[in-house]
Amino acid sequence: MHRDFEHEGSLTGLWYFEADDALNALPARPRFIQYLRESAAQGSDFDGASSIFGELVANVVQHAPGPIWIDFAWRVDGEGRLNVRDTGPAFTYTPHLPQRLAENGRGLYVVTLLAQALSIAHDGHGSTATVALPIWLEASSSGRASTR
Repeated sequence: MHRDFEHEGSLTGLWYFEADDALNALPARPRFIQYLRESAAQGSDFDGASSIFGELVANVVQHAPGPIWIDFAWRVDGEGRLNVRDTGPAFTYTPHLPQRLAENGRGLYVVTLLAQALSIAHDGHGSTATVALPIWLEASSSGRASTR
């Protein structure tokens, strides 16, 4: 399921699907990246944003079966924020290069390399990964000049 909605003049998006049916996530990423290409400033890292989206969703599918909520919004300062929420168990993550033969840890490590920032929060009902994407809102879309 996907919906787009306007909030104070900028598009935000919300996607929801079950992690055990990962095929539902496939259409979300290209739609998300298309929206970014239409809204974000030139010079934004669209490939990085796409990789971040894919890695975070893959991480949930692998480690936290159940519902996934993905939302995106432009902050007032023009920064794009992506939140991926699940109902899986809490986990801790310390950014580090995983061992060569490690089965886990690469996805979030890649996210830390590509993102402006990554934070993980837990609320007793699941986890939320919040990422400052390597994109910013086009000046004409936000009504003010980009500072990057």
